[in-house]
Amino acid sequence: MELPELIEQAQARSSDNSAAMNEVVRRFDGLAVKTARYITTDRHLQEDLANAARYAVVKAVRRHRRDTGFVSFAATYMRFAALRELRRWTTGTATITMVSIDAEPGVTEIEQALLMEDVIVVGPLGDGNLADAVGCLRADQQELVYLRHVAQLQVQEIAEIEGTTRSAVSHRLATCHRALEAVLAA
Repeated sequence: MELPELIEQAQARSSDNSAAMNEVVRRFDGLAVKTARYITTDRHLQEDLANAARYAVVKAVRRHRRDTGFVSFAATYMRFAALRELRRWTTGTATITMVSIDAEPGVTEIEQALLMEDVIVVGPLGDGNLADAVGCLRADQQELVYLRHVAQLQVQEIAEIEGTTRSAVSHRLATCHRALEAVLAA
């Protein structure tokens, strides 16, 4: 049976445990596992993230409208659900370590910290200035900063998850860095 027909059948049922819904979730299981693997290397956490992504498929089916493509809609739901699950595990226990800047004149402390190749994630949030600044970004920018600097994914890995080019991710990161600099300078 084709995916649009399965979605229509699943939406027609009041139970999330229908045969059609189970088939849709089964078809997206590989993407759920792949999404979790891109976000973390911890096997136990991968399973939790994959489960959150599977549940997101159910939510995506319930919210899907016929005028949009379901695969990209569900993939976005899955990615955000996995990231929310990761945040649930790390909330209050991670921050980006700031470093002294002796590198280049004119580079601000926030730029230096955010542009480091190996950002260090450490224990409880300090004064919250950086966390508050990140909270001022748009949701898509927060996700990008989180993937790069907390989940410590490489730019190429983020590009694969986002379905875009490495250059586009780099440009979006630069925009985030400028926005963070402006918020922290205010």
